[in-house]
Amino acid sequence: MGLGNMKRKPKPPTWLDTTAKKYWQVLSPLVDLNNESIKEQLAMLCDNWSVFREVTATLHKDGLSFINDFGKITTHPLLPTKWKAQFEIQKLSKSLGVSNDVSIDDADELDEFI
Repeated sequence: MGLGNMKRKPKPPTWLDTTAKKYWQVLSPLVDLNNESIKEQLAMLCDNWSVFREVTATLHKDGLSFINDFGKITTHPLLPTKWKAQFEIQKLSKSLGVSNDVSIDDADELDEFI
């Protein structure tokens, strides 16, 4: 096959951060990127993955609870953000049909880029 016949893989949207762009590279071969709606859903999935990873790293560092200004133990304010990102990841993965195609091992390979 000549180079002129090779299909170019669409690049991730420029507004995605580095983590999201790396996840795009993992998932993009699994979906039809000729469909604009699917590309948008994939971008949202990758963006939520990045949020999930960043928030999870912060929670690992800070802990899940802390003592607030009133001396009461309370949950970390980023926990709802993590839960929302998890929900969106699950919803978008199912919608794109990639929920069973990508293992945690595939995603963890991205750690070397973070």
